[in-house]
Amino acid sequence: IYLRPTHLIIYHRPTHKIIYHRPTHQIMYHRPAHQIIYLRPTHLIIYHRPTHKIIYHRPSHQIIYHRPTHQIIYLRPTHLIIYHRPTH
Repeated sequence: IYLRPTHLIIYHRPTHKIIYHRPTHQIMYHRPAHQIIYLRPTHLIIYHRPTHKIIYHRPSHQIIYHRPTHQIIYLRPTHLIIYHRPTH
């Protein structure tokens, strides 16, 4: 995952997924997994169609844990980390 002030790139090795974020474009659509990521200054929402997954980020809560896919998203002002545990 590579984060720049101008754009956000999320790279996923297993399926080689790339999500590109521009300041002008708040909505990112990913074909293979049908993922829509909507970014706001106050919170981050990740919506996944196939299983209807929603991840909501609040300024106060920096760590978001999603049970169904066992995903941990840790957000810092400098960088964004997405950790995926498919097994557990």
